[in-house]
Amino acid sequence: MKLLSLFVMAASRSSCHALSMTSSAVTRAAPAAASTTKSFNQRALSELPPFPRTWVPLGSTFEMDGSRPNKVEFLGQSYVCYQSDVNDKNSWAVVDDACSHRLAPLSEGRVITTEADTGNEIKIKDLKKNKQHGETRRLLECAYHGWAFDANGKCTRIPQATLELQERTIRNNPKCHVQGYSTRVSKNILFAWLWPEDCLEYINDKWRQPEYWTKDMLENVNTYTRDSQYGWDTLLENIVDQSHIPWVHHGLQGTRDDSSIMNMTVIGSSTEQGMDFTFQDRTKAYERRGVIQFKAPCHMSLSAQRKPNGKNDWEHFFTMNLFAIPTKPGYSRLISTVGSAKPMNASMFGEEEAAPTAVKPRRSLFIAIFRRIPRWMAHQFTNRIVDSDVITLHKQEQERAKRGVDYENYCMPASSDRCIAPIRRWVLKHAHIPSLSTRSDDGGATAGRVVIPEPPSQRSALFDRWAQHSDQCKHCHGAFDGIQKWRRNNFLVMAASILLARHMAARVVLVGSFAMWRLLQAAEKSITTGECDHYKNH
Repeated sequence: MKLLSLFVMAASRSSCHALSMTSSAVTRAAPAAASTTKSFNQRALSELPPFPRTWVPLGSTFEMDGSRPNKVEFLGQSYVCYQSDVNDKNSWAVVDDACSHRLAPLSEGRVITTEADTGNEIKIKDLKKNKQHGETRRLLECAYHGWAFDANGKCTRIPQATLELQERTIRNNPKCHVQGYSTRVSKNILFAWLWPEDCLEYINDKWRQPEYWTKDMLENVNTYTRDSQYGWDTLLENIVDQSHIPWVHHGLQGTRDDSSIMNMTVIGSSTEQGMDFTFQDRTKAYERRGVIQFKAPCHMSLSAQRKPNGKNDWEHFFTMNLFAIPTKPGYSRLISTVGSAKPMNASMFGEEEAAPTAVKPRRSLFIAIFRRIPRWMAHQFTNRIVDSDVITLHKQEQERAKRGVDYENYCMPASSDRCIAPIRRWVLKHAHIPSLSTRSDDGGATAGRVVIPEPPSQRSALFDRWAQHSDQCKHCHGAFDGIQKWRRNNFLVMAASILLARHMAARVVLVGSFAMWRLLQAAEKSITTGECDHYKNH
């Protein structure tokens, strides 16, 4: 019987792997750990109200550093991911973020590269020097006692045990392993199958597959990821609401003068797979129209066109792909990309749909410059856009939770509000996210509601760019490390200039060093801390 169960498990994992490989040429699956029982995370997900069973977007391989553990969350459960093959950028592992030894977080450990035959660790400096090694494999090492796990979650090392005891424990005690999950990378987005059900049960449902969401995205897409202290449902509501942009993002994405009557329309019917919206408005200079496609439960694409007032021809305006991920109550993750391989679907406006040719980028000096600046600088601009949303959405959600109400208590008379009620009804019906509450000690009055955290004691915590973005973005983290080196070197130059201040050249260098110090200080702050005071934005 035991042999039969192992055979069935192996067959299931192989099928999942085959499914991934045939679905996309740039995907790979990491099978689950060798255990016949559900992990704590799987049991927790199965006990939640039913959520759509799809592959789950967790992060961006364009931003995450695969040589270190990266903590990710989904529906209140914690996972850790890393690049499991040094030579394959699409080979990523996802396992539960708790060491089987004494439940220490594996995300606080390190990723090590070992020789496959001997198990000896290969030092990073040797890898960087391109020293020749045989077959290698990457392991996830716990920082607490050094236990190590492979990409499947299988325990491979117990330093405190004899070799004989290690082998016996690994072979006979399934408790020593951690749960691993099937993974797929599509267009630089890392997906995992985190559910207790077998992914093969849904093999014929295209809308549950990563490629359904990413098919119109560019191949080697740049991304921006941000974790924020407001829920996934609030994030979805904000994305479909296009009328807030000239107000909340004044000076960043248009101005308040661009605000006008916007006509939002729901196209077709709402299903478990999502829904579509269109929007139209007119500014002083342009007539605009766009399409929003909600591919449930985590993806939204926004495409827009515009034409100068008095002209007949529409031109491409912008295209975005956004992933909204429910990380835990009161928190969410946004992954955004710009650009598309497919033009906007004009048939939703009663016109013939354009042929599926590549979208020609809009010509703009700002866009041309933006594409050439270092990625970490581009992320600071996007940080400013997200910062301007944070305080409003966080406090809106807190107030909704305090009152224990949902969208029925909104006052939404304008046509621009037509998208809000449908998206919130979808959340309640298909994602089964109940009403919110800020308290858990009110004698049962909040029974059945999701309790979200109290607001942080310091307003600045909502704008912690380091924790919400930069720490897990290799571009911004690398820039921060570089700035630290520049500051140390600049300090030495300033000190030397002070000692030699009797010379005019030293004084000039001192002034330049002081200006550099201020510049580096501002750059460091932009990576670590944000802020937004709308009352100052005139």
